[in-house]
Amino acid sequence: MNGEPQEKERICGAAPAGKSDELLCRTLLDTADEMIFLKDESSRYLIANRALLDFFGRSEAEVRGRTNDELMEAEAAEACRITDEKALATRQVVISEQTIGERIYETRKFPITLSGNRTGIVGYVKNITERKRSEAALRESENRYRELAEMLPQVVFELDLDGYFTFYNRHGLELFGYAPEDLRSLNVFQLIAPEERERARSNFQMTLQGKPRPDSEYTVLRKDGSRFPVIIYATEIIRDRRPVGIRGILVDITERKRTEDRLRDLGNRDHLTGLYNRAFFQEEIDRLEAGRRFPVSIVMADVDRLKEINDTEGHQAGDDRLRRSAEVLGTFRNEDVVARIGGDEFAVILPATDAVTAEAVLQRVRESLADHNSRHPGKPLGLSFGVATGEKGARLGEILRRADEGMYRYKNGIRPEGGDS
Repeated sequence: MNGEPQEKERICGAAPAGKSDELLCRTLLDTADEMIFLKDESSRYLIANRALLDFFGRSEAEVRGRTNDELMEAEAAEACRITDEKALATRQVVISEQTIGERIYETRKFPITLSGNRTGIVGYVKNITERKRSEAALRESENRYRELAEMLPQVVFELDLDGYFTFYNRHGLELFGYAPEDLRSLNVFQLIAPEERERARSNFQMTLQGKPRPDSEYTVLRKDGSRFPVIIYATEIIRDRRPVGIRGILVDITERKRTEDRLRDLGNRDHLTGLYNRAFFQEEIDRLEAGRRFPVSIVMADVDRLKEINDTEGHQAGDDRLRRSAEVLGTFRNEDVVARIGGDEFAVILPATDAVTAEAVLQRVRESLADHNSRHPGKPLGLSFGVATGEKGARLGEILRRADEGMYRYKNGIRPEGGDS
């Protein structure tokens, strides 16, 4: 090994000025955590640092001039020989991983020119067992996360800083009607209804900043353009103490909204007849009075002889008359608001309806009443009607009063004048 000093000079860089520089070079090699070596073109060790000597459990004299065949088990030695040959043949850096016992090592080898125009191999070997274990644990955790995400009946997603999808579960594809290749180039804001995108963008930035959001309900779009309501729970993804995206769950709340609407509707309904109640009727009066759907007509209706029927036939018979009255009043148009506002009183709002049209609509209701009574000859239903119309600027409370007066005139057998009947 007469060329060893020269090789030490090469692996340490420029030729050293003296023994002190050579000692410094050796000290640097021996203090490194990685195993560092220099081999000749026959894969014989010329230099091995302290970490590599400790790995072999041998002294420098026992390692120098030997190959891995003499120092390692056959399988490990063969793997080293293959990468040595590859580095010499390609004259490029060769990176490999090798498991020896319970430890995993990463080796980087590259060719180097030695004295006498020979070629050697410099190598760095790092114990990456803990890193590999951490990577495996992370992969296992990610696999569990994805398995759980696929099992959930909600949409699980991840977005990058620009709002593009980096992960989505199967339910997300099914709910929105997209194929996997569609979502790879799809921005989340394309799924939000246009009128809500500005709010969504603002909330997106607040989420990235870790700030609480004022709301998280949106109307979203399927691929076919159909809409449905959702609620989104999201948090920022932090890596190296910096936000890199958003992770969240999207829940389809269509059924919840329908339930809320049903409950709200039930709160606006008369429990006996199923018609709107007085409170809802008054809300509609206030809304229309402040709106633009004039002219507005109002019809009042009263069940004839209801008190007498309750007294003589019982309240069940009276309730039956009220339910039958609701059935007849169902003849009004879909856009009309039909309400029970008192014991025997009903009121109907006809938006954007003039007096002539209101009278025509009411005539159809009278015909429906006649048809109803033809099917119940033993217990005919009597209803008295009054109608009044208000033009733009009219107080609808006054129109209701005029309709009520017209109804009582009709009930008392007095033919009303003008628009009341």
